[in-house]
Amino acid sequence: MSAGQIMPEPGGAVVDSSLSDALATGNVVATLDVSLSNEIVHLLSEQLYTSPTKAIEELVVNSYDADASECRIALLFEGTPGVALVSGDDGMADSAGAEDDPVADLAVTRTIDITSKGLIAIYDDGEGMDLAGLGWLWRIGDSPKKDLIATDRFGRKTVGKFGIGKLATYAVASRITYLSASGGIVRYVLCDFRRFGPSSTGGASEPVKLLVREISNLSDLLQRPDFTEVLDRLGLASSALIDGTIKSWTLCLLDNLKPKAQDLKIGRLAWVLRTAMPLKTDFRIFLNGFEQKSSKEDYERIVEFKTGDLEEK
Repeated sequence: MSAGQIMPEPGGAVVDSSLSDALATGNVVATLDVSLSNEIVHLLSEQLYTSPTKAIEELVVNSYDADASECRIALLFEGTPGVALVSGDDGMADSAGAEDDPVADLAVTRTIDITSKGLIAIYDDGEGMDLAGLGWLWRIGDSPKKDLIATDRFGRKTVGKFGIGKLATYAVASRITYLSASGGIVRYVLCDFRRFGPSSTGGASEPVKLLVREISNLSDLLQRPDFTEVLDRLGLASSALIDGTIKSWTLCLLDNLKPKAQDLKIGRLAWVLRTAMPLKTDFRIFLNGFEQKSSKEDYERIVEFKTGDLEEK
């Protein structure tokens, strides 16, 4: 097994939920009424998505469907350095045990309580979300792309159809924050899943109001050391978010982490991402700053041909 390349430990303190709270600046431009029962949230997250790795994978799928050319993931825990997996690191037979993890020694130490400290960040340069997009984000069982044959930019067949992927994150975190740039405007919305109460009828609870803000001081926010730490782990320069080079993007932050987040192992997550990735050159995935190549690239090519060269029969 080839050795992974290790990033230096971050110099500052572990980033926590105070970053998401600090991003809540700017004027409120919309209020989203979201109706979900606590039972539904629990069922779709901790029951349907029992694996914390699967919860992260669902957010990557959202990036793919958003026509992103790249998706970047960062785990900001104590004792979680970056790792670059190279060819030959993914030989695992059983997905359950830590002994099969190609870099098990890089797992989050189980004795560390990360329920309040640390966060998970997912970034993509996809189409971003405007007000309408942020509204659709919280509609469960429906999606504006459910009947979409192919995406606009890369002509991809969409994977997510029912809009439940973001609920999977409740398996590992109590809060999810979206910072999204679209049409030259950066918008912010935070959802605390703990605000959804139980339902006496088995249906949706009383609506929870999510405030959408327009962020006008992003340059100032990017001076925060904890925000810089997140971008460093993502492998992004802060200028990329404000100089107009990237026209649209989305940054998702998961905080108030649950004990199940301790089951996230960088090696296993990297392996899952590599094996699940399509063999396409228009979508790249980075984990803690290192690109994860599709495991399909390791296959020996026996023959290559264009489909147009095939006979009709």
